[in-house]
Amino acid sequence: MAPTDFEAMAGLLGDPEVVRLYPAPKNREEAAAWIAWNQRNYAEHGYGLWVIETHGGEFVGDCGLTWQAVNGMC
Repeated sequence: MAPTDFEAMAGLLGDPEVVRLYPAPKNREEAAAWIAWNQRNYAEHGYGLWVIETHGGEFVGDCGLTWQAVNGMC
């Protein structure tokens, strides 16, 4: 995931249906922070989220491994 993925990620993270299990859709600033967070995950942990595309190069979403607190636990 890189800054060049910003428009696609901003659209994804800003869609209320896509992020319905998150507290709220993300605005453009929060989408940029999502990409930066993911880049830090790779730098610090060696893994994170990847942008997923079809074989034809069409953006689908993101997927991967991250550390996240769930119900107050990591």
